[in-house]
Amino acid sequence: MAHPRSLVCDRCWTRLFDTSAYEDVCHLRRRNGGGLCSVEFEITLRHAVEEKECSLCRFIWALGGRGSGNIADLLDERITVTLAPLIGIRTSPIIYNITFDLRQTEFDPAVQELIMYTQSEDPAAQYVKLRPVQRDVSVEATLYQLRSWMRDCEAHQDCSPKSDVELPTRVIEVSPPGHPDLPRLTRPGSRKGSYATLSYCWGPRPSGLLTTLNVEQYMQQLPLEHLPQSAQDAISIAKAIPVDYLWIDSLCILQDSENDKAREIANMANIYSRSFVTIAAASSEDMADGFLQKRPDRLGYYEHPGCSLPLPGSIAVPFRIASGDFGTVRLQCFKCHMFHDDANEPINKRAWTLQEQALAQRLLVYSSQTLRWCCRTGSSNLGSSLHYRPFETSAATLARVPTDRTKALSQWVKLLNAYDARKMSNNSDRLPALAALAEQYADVLGPGYFAGLWQHDLLFQLCWRRREIIHWGFIDAKGSQDYVISHFEQYRAPSWSWVSTYNLVVVAPTLYFGTGAAPECEIIQVETILKHSNIPYGEVIGGHLIIRGKLRDAFLVGRQVGATQDDRFVWASDLIASTAAADEHYLKDKPLRWKCYVQCILDNPYDWHPYDWGRNLARAEQHHGLGHWQTQPVKCFLLEENCGLLLEEVHSSDTDAKRYRRLGVCATKALGGSSVRLCHDFVDVPLVDITIV
Repeated sequence: MAHPRSLVCDRCWTRLFDTSAYEDVCHLRRRNGGGLCSVEFEITLRHAVEEKECSLCRFIWALGGRGSGNIADLLDERITVTLAPLIGIRTSPIIYNITFDLRQTEFDPAVQELIMYTQSEDPAAQYVKLRPVQRDVSVEATLYQLRSWMRDCEAHQDCSPKSDVELPTRVIEVSPPGHPDLPRLTRPGSRKGSYATLSYCWGPRPSGLLTTLNVEQYMQQLPLEHLPQSAQDAISIAKAIPVDYLWIDSLCILQDSENDKAREIANMANIYSRSFVTIAAASSEDMADGFLQKRPDRLGYYEHPGCSLPLPGSIAVPFRIASGDFGTVRLQCFKCHMFHDDANEPINKRAWTLQEQALAQRLLVYSSQTLRWCCRTGSSNLGSSLHYRPFETSAATLARVPTDRTKALSQWVKLLNAYDARKMSNNSDRLPALAALAEQYADVLGPGYFAGLWQHDLLFQLCWRRREIIHWGFIDAKGSQDYVISHFEQYRAPSWSWVSTYNLVVVAPTLYFGTGAAPECEIIQVETILKHSNIPYGEVIGGHLIIRGKLRDAFLVGRQVGATQDDRFVWASDLIASTAAADEHYLKDKPLRWKCYVQCILDNPYDWHPYDWGRNLARAEQHHGLGHWQTQPVKCFLLEENCGLLLEEVHSSDTDAKRYRRLGVCATKALGGSSVRLCHDFVDVPLVDITIV
């Protein structure tokens, strides 16, 4: 191993690395005033470009010389280089600010944030706790670390120790007595034990599924060679931990039995919360892929656009332990490391896996970078490499339900917004895939739970809206966009629930929708009809909301297809009694000249106008007979002072009572400092009871 002295030039060695000031920075010492010590020295770009063998000079040239116009004019300018730690906790990553200031020029100082790590055998390792990312996540390479994590976790005050619990209906016995290499499916009955669970992506063509046709065969012996690789990998890990049993939904639930699936979904909260550890195949998009392969060196893919570090993304520099005593550390761009975003892992794009991870006592996350451990006490990467979470938004955090109802509802809203951005193969799963998490919130926000909305502060939750002005088409298996479905072909939920729309939604009122003001209405009755009575937080087949408040007529104004402005409407009155009058009034007054206008966002916009994607436009015009939005009569119901529901009347042959369907949400948008609110247009409107379905 080369001596640290050989890594840098004579100038950088004498003026920076072999100084007591740099030693103070290495040891995170503090000044008399209490702040962490920093060190600075001066250098010219000419010296930096000439010292091609010095790792720091190459870095200075890359950062100081990039984008500086005519660099020849700056070669003799003095640059002040400052190295200062940002974080100084021994058990946390040390993040350094390295600042290059061309004081004699008009250029602003350049700043690069760096993290410091070293090998475990280096003399600097006793002071620098971070290690390089370990990319071999095989069972053989990680066995010692796996068992060490398990052992340490059982001693954590906030983590439950390993214990025998009631087992799920079916589990995989990973090492049966007498036949340890022949795992099999078993029905434990009342027997207790310890088990692991697998959280993973099925992929488009799942294989090896448990059915009524092969269940007896699987009870005798699992056909390992025919199981998807992710299942095989999970069995290997369960043996290594070790636990006696493993639960995988595709192998432990009869996939051709609706009754069996309904029963197991009802028990999902218990299955994942009682599991000793959940194995998360985060990097795998398909159950056939497996997840124990060695990870590639992805630094090149995560290179930050503002990074000046030479490839492979880090530089080696000396670390001064004491006078004459040095180690070697590497400096890596902090933002490059941050480019690895957990949200981009395949598993974090699947709806079902949110509750699987949130309910887990412990998680082994096989990410695209490395292996990570998470428990109720904290998280750690394999070999103590860096994993940085800038915000505490993990699934486990969202599952810790606050006892305060206001805080709990706020967290539920965050959970829903994270959940609804994920994908699912079947839209009928929209409520079942959330059911186990909903059960966790029931004690605080319940008891009433109505198709994704809670009894507590239900009016607030009715203000949900479509996430943005985007329009979705459903694409067939060949990737064609020859047809468009603008609504679910099957019933999903009452129109007042966010579950009813096919668009991404924002459950928390934002922008102009919902101000937190006192409600202008009162809920009389709310009811949903469950598809399965034993799944109180699952699918619904019907429901209604009876609400008392102010309702008035309006016209949703037509506009050209492809226009990007928000939807707007005008009030019906003696002067505006037809769609033609509404169009004329809207065009004549030019809404931007008004002090305010009424803005709305439709839940399912293509229920109202043609689809605006190339060849689909002609087909839409053929079906609708339109080239633009048609102005339509609608109703507006006032929820609070500046938030209302846009409704349309629906007719039913089995009742004479008027019933309404939600179309969207609306509010006034003030212009030029106007204080006009939506409620000002309802002053003389009488109270009525209406039913929304």
